Amino acid sequence: MTDVQARHPEIIQGTTASTVTPPRSRFRPQGQLHGWGRAAYLFVLIVAVVIFVYPLVWLVSASLKPKEQVFDNRLWPYEIRLQNFVDVVPSTGTVYDILCQTFVLTAVNLYIVGGRREIIS
Repeated sequence: MTDVQARHPEIIQGTTASTVTPPRSRFRPQGQLHGWGRAAYLFVLIVAVVIFVYPLVWLVSASLKPKEQVFDNRLWPYEIRLQNFVDVVPSTGTVYDILCQTFVLTAVNLYIVGGRREIIS
């Protein structure tokens, strides 16, 4: 028995690094996709990315537009208006109020989710 085998009893005598196979990942496909399978997989992946990213792009675009142009079906605004960010703070309160509300809502959500996790298990 070598020194390495004495320190690592999980190593089986007679095996080398090339004969030991790593465990398979649960999240990786077991086989390689070829041809139409790979094309279908990439198509579904691209559609999913567009479905999830488009609302975020629209949100940023709408935040930069004047109120009259928000629903004009253009992704890029005619004029970029950063004044929207300045106008929203006085209508919702001070920055301190916004941070307090965010903290309270986060604490309530964590309490509810944490409580449900205990109820479920």
